[in-house]
Amino acid sequence: PGGWRATYRDGRLEPPGPKPVAALPGTTIVVEDLFYNVPTRRKALKSAAREYALIVDIVSKFAAFHHRVAFCCRRHGEGRPDVLTQPTSRRLESIRAVYGNAIAQSLLPLSLLIGGGSGGG
Repeated sequence: PGGWRATYRDGRLEPPGPKPVAALPGTTIVVEDLFYNVPTRRKALKSAAREYALIVDIVSKFAAFHHRVAFCCRRHGEGRPDVLTQPTSRRLESIRAVYGNAIAQSLLPLSLLIGGGSGGG
């Protein structure tokens, strides 16, 4: 098999357990109905649109930082993703893909010295 599919409900693995499925190389994680039955979530997130906006925000931050990983975030049933990055050797390319060319061009490199070592980004 190229991959495995497992379904969890209320923190428990659903029978029959993990099953082999055809899949491309890499890791794909699909999250559906996460926290659907948590009362705090229903109070804090007034609408599906607000909840999705928060999801896009956090996935965007991960995608910009983790430039060696591909990210794709799309609303269920939609064809066009709201976040789409490809693995790259340069973080700036991921920032450009997520936040646009204007933001990427306005950034300045930062270097710092901590305890005799150096870091840059």
